[in-house]
Amino acid sequence: MLEKLNIKEKRIKKFAIIFGGALIFPMIGKLLPIIKDLPYNFVNYSLSFLFFVFLFSYIFYSKQNLLHKNITTFFFANLFLALIIIIKGFDSGLFSFALSKSSGLVFSISIIIIFCKYGIFENKKLFFKYFTIFLSFFLFFQYSFSMYESFINVPLGDYQIKVYRMGQLVIPTFPIGMRDPLLLFGITQKSIFGINFPILGLIGQHNGFGVMLIFYNLLFLYAYYIYRKKIYFFSNVVVVLAIISNTTRSALLLILLQDMFFIYFIIIKNRIVKYFTLFLILIIALIFFADIVDKFWGLYQNADTVTPRIIIWEILTNISSFHLSLYSFLFGVPLSNFGDYLTGLDKMSLGSVENQYIFIILYSGILGLVLFIGLLIKYFIKIYKQINYVNKIFLIMIFLSFILEGLFMDNLISYYSYVLFTFLLLWISPFYKISGINPINN
Repeated sequence: MLEKLNIKEKRIKKFAIIFGGALIFPMIGKLLPIIKDLPYNFVNYSLSFLFFVFLFSYIFYSKQNLLHKNITTFFFANLFLALIIIIKGFDSGLFSFALSKSSGLVFSISIIIIFCKYGIFENKKLFFKYFTIFLSFFLFFQYSFSMYESFINVPLGDYQIKVYRMGQLVIPTFPIGMRDPLLLFGITQKSIFGINFPILGLIGQHNGFGVMLIFYNLLFLYAYYIYRKKIYFFSNVVVVLAIISNTTRSALLLILLQDMFFIYFIIIKNRIVKYFTLFLILIIALIFFADIVDKFWGLYQNADTVTPRIIIWEILTNISSFHLSLYSFLFGVPLSNFGDYLTGLDKMSLGSVENQYIFIILYSGILGLVLFIGLLIKYFIKIYKQINYVNKIFLIMIFLSFILEGLFMDNLISYYSYVLFTFLLLWISPFYKISGINPINN
């Protein structure tokens, strides 16, 4: 029996390393002298690797159930949106670009299938013990390396983010300047730490890393609650330090709200202490709220990132390749116009629409958005009814973070963020050996 347990633990540990490696390879690969010269996009290499793992599991582990009933809805939400984006990209001769845009969805589908086929879902507590420790060390590496890059004012990774200024291809770094949240306190990170631009997290784009930090924070908060290890508390401290130096303001606000939710609803047990804490927060809010909001809004006005978003959203509905017709509104950009649309979008907004919901409407129409969000809501309700109080709080935080961040970013279904979002949902979703009976690792 002990030997069987050791074999199972080794197998679970192996998959924790496989998934962790697949997640970080596109970032690490940009730093390694030989690998970084391979054709970009490195994300596609990770997806190809997982595809072969999935193929192997399908052939040799066919006795396992393909999908667990609790995650079927989430699986089909991902499959639906990924197929629309990929089919349109393939038809337009832009398959690689479309795969990159839907890479988080594709990875999510692969994770779900492999989790079920290899029995990881029923041993997820053991899996996430190794997986989160792996991510803890990698986050520290991301943060340290990115701080060093910013300190010497030279991005060391071959990030290859396509940003054009005056016709020249450049790495999208810019002075931390008026984006610095420490300006709220009259100090700057450049004067204290000597950093010159927002840290990139080995991704090459600070907003992409900022969104990743949102889900890092939730993973480590949940891991700290489950395993009570100091490494996760340390990781959450690194997340806070990283988001301050990253300067993605929507992510900064969400991480602060997550930490407040965690402390108030989970850490504080005593009702009297809870009421007193709430009373104290309300008093502080009444006294300082207007001043805090005014200063924080000043960060947006000084950096002027609100105006470009509004301009992009207005232009998107008028670019010639979109043809704002009833068909486009219902089903997204037609196949016949998709290639022209992507080319026009890349020139006009560097490929970003800065809003996840506009992105989904353009790719799949209003019907696609309603179906995708509807399936996620259905999944949320189904899981919410089956889990305990603490898990309900985490589930609310996960979905609120995803929904709110989607108002300001369009990269939530891209590789890094959506992969962590998927792992969080798989971790928190209950596994039942028999339908409705015998909860495992709930």
